[in-house]
Amino acid sequence: MSFISMFSVLGIAIGVAVIVTVMSVMNGFQSEVKNRMLGILPHAKIMGLGGSLENRDALQAALIANKDVKSFSAFVSSEALLLGSKEVSGIQFKGIDPKESGSAQKLEGLMVQGQLDSMSNGSFNIVLGKGLADDLNLSLGDPVTVMIPNSLISAMGVIPRLKRFTVSGFFEAGVYEFDRNLAFANLLDAQTLLQMPGKISGMEIDFFDPKQSREMVRKIAIGSGGGYTITDWTVQNPNFFRSLELTKTIIFMVLVLILAVASFNIVSTLVMLIKQKKASIAVLRSLGVDHMGIFKIFLAIGLLLGLAGSILGIGFGILVTEQLSGIVQSLESILGVTLYQAEIYFLSELPTEIHWLEVLWIGLLAVLLSLVSSIIPSYRASRLNPADVLRSNK
Repeated sequence: MSFISMFSVLGIAIGVAVIVTVMSVMNGFQSEVKNRMLGILPHAKIMGLGGSLENRDALQAALIANKDVKSFSAFVSSEALLLGSKEVSGIQFKGIDPKESGSAQKLEGLMVQGQLDSMSNGSFNIVLGKGLADDLNLSLGDPVTVMIPNSLISAMGVIPRLKRFTVSGFFEAGVYEFDRNLAFANLLDAQTLLQMPGKISGMEIDFFDPKQSREMVRKIAIGSGGGYTITDWTVQNPNFFRSLELTKTIIFMVLVLILAVASFNIVSTLVMLIKQKKASIAVLRSLGVDHMGIFKIFLAIGLLLGLAGSILGIGFGILVTEQLSGIVQSLESILGVTLYQAEIYFLSELPTEIHWLEVLWIGLLAVLLSLVSSIIPSYRASRLNPADVLRSNK
C-alpha cells in the first residue's frame, strides 16, 4: 500500500508542479509584454477635443502640482503614409521634443542605431522602428516621404500634404505592432508638417505607479478644467491584454483537469486500503467507533496524501521555474532541437514570475481535489457491517 500511496502523491506533485511552472511562465510573458509596451507607450494621454489641446497652461500646472506624476511631455500626432524608394507603409506619425523627459527618454533607451539628438529642430530627421525600416528596406541617411491626410486645395484640385525626411535612427521596442507602425520626428518639424504652429495634440503622462493611471488621469483632467479626451495604457490595447488573460485562463483550466485526474488516484488507493483493513475496521466498530469516526479516519488519510503531494509539487515547481532557462538549454543540447527561439520573442531566456498567492491557491486546490476524491471511499468504509466482516473472516 505504501508503494501505491507513493505514486498517488507523486501524481499530485507532478500536476501541481506543472501548473506552478506554466502559470509562472505565463505571468512572466504577460509582465514582460506589459513592460515592453510601457517602455514605448505613455501611461496616459490627455488630448484636446478638436485635435489640438486648449488651456495648456492650466493642465501643465495641474501636472506639476500632482505628486503621483513622474514625467509629462507634449506631442503632436497623426496617421500618415511613409513612402520609401519602393515600398509604402501606413504609420502613426508623432512629433516629440527630444530634450523633454517622458517619451523622449523612453525612446532614447530603445535606440539601436543613430542618436535621438540628431532629431533637432529644422533638421526634418525621422526615427523609425527597426521592423518598419526592414519592411521598407531603409538604412541610416535614406530619404523618406511622409504623406498626411491634411489635404491642400489648389487650382489642380485636392492634393495631399507631403514632406521629405531623412532617416536618422532606429528603435526596437520588441513589440511587433510598435516596431512596424511608429515613426518619430522633432515636435516643431511635425507641427510644421501638420500645420499646427505653436499647438499640440496633447500631453503624454507617466506615473510612478502605472496601475493608478486610469484614476489619476481622470482626476488631473477634471482638476485642470475639463474639456479633454483622456486615455490610458489599459484601454489602448484592450484586445491584446484580454487575449493574454483568456489564454492563461484556458491553460489553467486544462491543467486543473490533469491535476484532477492525478487526484482521483487516491480513490483506488483508499479502496485497496479498505479491502486490506476490513478486519481492523470491524474491530474498531465493535469497540464503539461510530460511522463518522471511520469516515474521518479514511478522509484524513486522503487529505494527508493530497497535502503531501501539494507541498512536494509546490517545492518542485518553484525549483523548476527558477532553473527553467538552464533546463531548456540542456534539453536543446541533448535533443539537438530548438525549443525556444530568442529572436522571435526578443528575449534571451524564458521570462518567469512567481505569484506566491497564486501558488498558494494552486496548493489549496490540489488539497481540495484530494479531499473530494476521498469522500466516496471513506463513506463506503464507514458503512461496512462489522458482523458480516468478522463472519466472513472465520
